[in-house]
Amino acid sequence: MIAIICVAGAAALLVADPPALPPAAAVARPTSNARIPIGVYIGPGDRDGFERFAGWLGRRPVVASDGLEELRWRAIANPWWLVDAWRNVGARIAYSLVMIPREQGGTLQEGASGAYDGYFRELGERLVAGGQARAVLRPGWEFSGDWQPWSARSDPDAWKAYYRRIVTTMRSVPGAHFTFVWNPALGPVDPDNWPAERAWPGADVVDAIGVDVYDICFLPDTYPIPDHAVAADIVARQTRCWNHLLTGDHGLEWYGDLAARYDRPLVIPEFGLVPRARAGGGDNPIFIQGMADFARAHAVEWMVYFNKQQSELGRHRIDDDTYPQSSVLFRSLFGSSPAGAEVGGTTIGPSG
Repeated sequence: MIAIICVAGAAALLVADPPALPPAAAVARPTSNARIPIGVYIGPGDRDGFERFAGWLGRRPVVASDGLEELRWRAIANPWWLVDAWRNVGARIAYSLVMIPREQGGTLQEGASGAYDGYFRELGERLVAGGQARAVLRPGWEFSGDWQPWSARSDPDAWKAYYRRIVTTMRSVPGAHFTFVWNPALGPVDPDNWPAERAWPGADVVDAIGVDVYDICFLPDTYPIPDHAVAADIVARQTRCWNHLLTGDHGLEWYGDLAARYDRPLVIPEFGLVPRARAGGGDNPIFIQGMADFARAHAVEWMVYFNKQQSELGRHRIDDDTYPQSSVLFRSLFGSSPAGAEVGGTTIGPSG
């Protein structure tokens, strides 16, 4: 679920015949006191953790995020325990969805040919039967990097065709009203600044555009922050990183413009703090404030904090004492509010 992002200094990759963008569509701007639709990822099927986070926040998250099974096709097609875990949670369910099982394997080309259609049809039927007919699905998330087995870099045409088959197959399930998110990682990433738009599958199979954002940078004078850094230097480094996340090549502003041009909602399926020991900004209110400001400015439909205890990038939890300054700010920005209006203009209801 974690992407290594914001790499500086690599040569730009020339792309032949990039997809033409339609004219920009009007985007409704939220009012200044609008409440930001916040969701949370805790861990696989962690309903208790979701309830704990809701109690800490003082507000029920509008999205419960999780990852569907990832290892073998049979488990992917029938994630019965996850469906049971999130039954009647009172929030929209958002799942990441593998395109190639991590243990069993497969190829993009086989997926594009329809070899796996049956598994995705069965998955759709299981979700509908389990009351999750309106689940959000992120097929092949973070495909623009090289760390996922379904990376689009080697064959973007096969990736696009496969994504289209998944969406078409699952939409055909009776009773299905799924939302499909096209979900690259933020920024052009190592090793060759591969641009995500090379794998744009077509607006007809994209219900929302999503991008995963973590407070991690490798620009000069950003991270890692030296152990001896004084407060002013820490803030300067955190600010430089945030500005790059926001306005850098394929940064947040680029994706905001892309969503407006295709007239698709913009969502943030994952965002999170990263420890200083892992080339992150550590306790960083600048990142938290910036994400909230961006969400308001671009009418982000929903955003999910990646509140995982531990990942390959370290500890992300914000509802404990790991990041005390950010924790206080997070609750003030995303917690209970008398305004009662969601940024996107539409309150997100349950998944069923």
